[in-house]
Amino acid sequence: MILNQWVLHRLHGVGQIVNVQGDLVTVRFSEGDMVLGLSQVIAHGTMKFLDPNVAAAFLAQQPQTPAKPASQTAATPTFIVDQTYTNAEINQHFDGQTSGRIRRGENALVLIAEADDQRNAQRQLLFSGVGQSGDQSLTKAPNKTLANAQTQALYVFVPAPHRRYQYLGQATKAAKPIAVSQPDRHGVDRQVWQFPLQFN
Repeated sequence: MILNQWVLHRLHGVGQIVNVQGDLVTVRFSEGDMVLGLSQVIAHGTMKFLDPNVAAAFLAQQPQTPAKPASQTAATPTFIVDQTYTNAEINQHFDGQTSGRIRRGENALVLIAEADDQRNAQRQLLFSGVGQSGDQSLTKAPNKTLANAQTQALYVFVPAPHRRYQYLGQATKAAKPIAVSQPDRHGVDRQVWQFPLQFN
């Protein structure tokens, strides 16, 4: 019923649902494909179906849950540095993308650093851009999303054992992205963007 339907997202504009896996849908926006938790973004008003009949049918299938008090809906995510969290535990705090290394929410970005991203004693991190082969780009999502971030909070995690993620802390961009040369997954040198981050 929802495959190929058109939707309107508060941040990304108009898109089309091109894949459905349970409650996870892949939506094709002009800036690229994004995987979203459909029930979550619809319930929070972040995204809606353009066809009112489809919207009504979808809402009729959803279980009724009590509305949260306003003080809870606007709560700031609370993660503990060095603690580990599942992907689901991270996603429940944000209205937006639910996968990938740079995930855009309404007022925040979730960044999944690579295990070998450089950290130092001054609580700084060089966050490697996304793209495993060929030159990385700052003009396309998701690297463009981080490059253009201005006021969004940055929540940084790193993969941990047992499909969990260790929280490194909340950060800000410390400087402009740095272009470096690194081998890609095929061993071919290419341009990689590194984003200097400073933890709060």
